Amino acid sequence: MPVDETLNGEFIEETENGKTIVSYKDGKKEGIMKYISPNGVTLSEIEYHNDVMNGEMRQYNQNGQILFIMNYMNGKQHGKFVSYHTNGVEQLVSNYSDGYLNGEFKVFDEFGDLITECTYTRGKKQGKNIVYYPQSSGGGVYELSYYEDDLLTGDKITYYTTGEILSITPYLKGKAQAYTKSYMKNGKELKTS
Repeated sequence: MPVDETLNGEFIEETENGKTIVSYKDGKKEGIMKYISPNGVTLSEIEYHNDVMNGEMRQYNQNGQILFIMNYMNGKQHGKFVSYHTNGVEQLVSNYSDGYLNGEFKVFDEFGDLITECTYTRGKKQGKNIVYYPQSSGGGVYELSYYEDDLLTGDKITYYTTGEILSITPYLKGKAQAYTKSYMKNGKELKTS
């Protein structure tokens, strides 16, 4: 009679780079797979069901601080993604659907202040894109632009820290349609020779 060599249970593989801990059920990965550094710090945890990434993946630095958390469904990124600054403050927050960026996309500085926000639809930037001045410069909008299928469309407007328009560049399908118009703080257009 042949011997059943189907993997079942927890297995540990150790190398000079650390160790991998993975559980199998009927020969397929099942549960949380861990990568651990040589000094015992967990570097990543990945959830598997039926040999496919399904659930949460967590990545850590060598000190054990969280770098990012992403979610998977049927082997593709799906759900919330969050990355962190070294001080633990959220750096990037986005959503995925079926492996594509989908929904709000926000970037924060190390103090937690919003510096960029936009929206994605099936991996392409769509709609309003806003870039903010850092709070140390008074905050407020630095740049406002619009995207259609990942291409700049419409006016790309930049602002002074005080809120007045600094420049306007019209775009169509990712290409500038005219020269940039620049303005002084009093609203008068700067003329170039």
